Amino acid sequence: MNFNKLILLSGVTGCGKSYIIDIMTSILLSNNSINNFDIYIINSDSRQVYSEIPTITASPKLINNNNIKYCIYNYLSVFDYYSIAHWLSEMKLIFHKISQNIKINNRSHIIFIVGGTPMYLYSFLCGLHDSNNKNIFFWKGLIDGNLNDIDHNWDAFLLIPDRKKIKETLSQRIYKMIDDGIISEITKILQDERYIKNCSKIDNIACGMKGFIDYINGAISLQKAIDQAILDTNQYLKHQYTWFNNSISHLEGIKTFSQQNQLIDYMSNKILKFA
Repeated sequence: MNFNKLILLSGVTGCGKSYIIDIMTSILLSNNSINNFDIYIINSDSRQVYSEIPTITASPKLINNNNIKYCIYNYLSVFDYYSIAHWLSEMKLIFHKISQNIKINNRSHIIFIVGGTPMYLYSFLCGLHDSNNKNIFFWKGLIDGNLNDIDHNWDAFLLIPDRKKIKETLSQRIYKMIDDGIISEITKILQDERYIKNCSKIDNIACGMKGFIDYINGAISLQKAIDQAILDTNQYLKHQYTWFNNSISHLEGIKTFSQQNQLIDYMSNKILKFA
């Protein structure tokens, strides 16, 4: 009998979501029964869908393993239009595919949905006004095969650490992005002939993008661009804290943590029970 587990992980930018998923997958990959199930890691970050900007969006490095399937990561162009409606449509296709795999193969599935875009998490848990009530019970029903008898094999975790500590982490991350090639990454976009027609969108597609573009164009210094990126990121961080605290943390089924190590311990126990 196959067993299917759905885990949602969200939290403010820079809190270590990708790091936590890496630990969970390591636990699963080290287990002797790994060949009996598949791991799906599905992106719920609205900016990590774009292929040209993995550095500035802090996209995770994908593990090359046949048992791990990554979905909705770094596959669209920044010149393509993308919205929450597109994301929900893709989620439906992915869940139908998983459902078919469950029927065809006698394999269990563990599904991680991870990202920091609050509205994506909210829409998945609660549905949108025009989504025909596609909430968590709809999604879980797709892979369990019964929309009227939903089990409790799903968890939703929210990581909201101390804001001061996160701000320090984010400042360090932006400096590291310089070493990781963010300037070259953005320069390639500016050299694309499509940029002129899409500059208003591209300039604001990620925190700090506009400042680094101004630096590349010679309008400001690199330090000024870095300072602007830190300011933009802190403003987005404030928005996330507001969204998560006011609209998501109180939802039924959400488990909120402020300490990364505590969440890792809790999730590890959940994973070990599954494996």
